[in-house]
This record gives sequence, C-alpha cells and structure tokens, in this order.
Amino acid sequence: MSRRFDAGYAAYLTLNGAIVAFLLLPIAVVIIFALNPTPYIAFPPVGVSLRWFMKFFSSAEFMNALWLSLRVAIAVVVLSSAIGAMCALAIARGNLPGARLLTTLFLSPLMLPAILTGLALFQVFIRWLRCPTCCARRSPCCTISTTGSKRPPRCSAPRPRACFSR
Repeated sequence: MSRRFDAGYAAYLTLNGAIVAFLLLPIAVVIIFALNPTPYIAFPPVGVSLRWFMKFFSSAEFMNALWLSLRVAIAVVVLSSAIGAMCALAIARGNLPGARLLTTLFLSPLMLPAILTGLALFQVFIRWLRCPTCCARRSPCCTISTTGSKRPPRCSAPRPRACFSR
C-alpha cells in the first residue's frame, strides 16, 4: 500500500529534525573540541587526545564537585519519585475534596516555561505591531501602556507619524 506525499507531515518532520539538531549539535561540537590535543580551539582538529579528560579526572576539585552533584541528583530523584508517587496515588485513588486543585498545583511547573515564552512573545509582537519602524531600527521608542488607557502609545521617534502608518 503506497502512501501519498503529505507536505504538512513532511514540514512537521523537518521542523522537528531542525529542533533536535539545534539542541544536539552544540554537544557534538563540544565533544569534538574536547578530543582536540591543542590548548586552544583549532579547526580542523590536529589529532585525537584524551588529555582534557585525564586533567578533569585527576583534579581533586573537579572530582569533589562531580561526586557532590551526583549525590544531590540521586537524593533529588529518590525524594521526588517518592513524593510524586504518593501524591499520584492519593489523587487517583483517594476521594480528596481538592483533587483537581492539587492536580493543577502539581502540574503548574510544567506550564511555567510555556507561559513565560508566551508572555515574552506577546511583548515582542505587541511592540512590533504598534511600532514596526522603531523595531526595525531596534530603538525602544514606544512606551506601551498597560494601564488600560484608550490612548495610543507615545513614540519618541524623529517622525512619530511613521511609526503608526501602515
């Protein structure tokens, strides 16, 4: 059975691949330069050496910091797993009067990054939509009122009319 080409699905896969590459390629670059024997960043690498790894593992300060980080990580994993499992059982099986409120409270840290990103994009788009000329010049000329007034924002650009013409 042959499937037809779906441009939307192809775009979706391409975007996901680009995001994964954007997140993982810096790690690959760090690994490549960590294997470089020179004391400075040189591309293309002149050879392969484990010199920097030997320096890391032979340093007492780095090893103490590594073990402390691992101990803290293990403690956090154990405690958060135990607390999360108990809360999940209590909410799912117990007839708690505020179960929905507790579910919202426990899931709220998952929503925070999306909320902050949304607020930041909102500020950028509002500023750009109100005054595209100033944003193109990268000058903060508009003061956007958040008090709910009906007046348009003031613009301190040399030609204020240019900021609001479309």
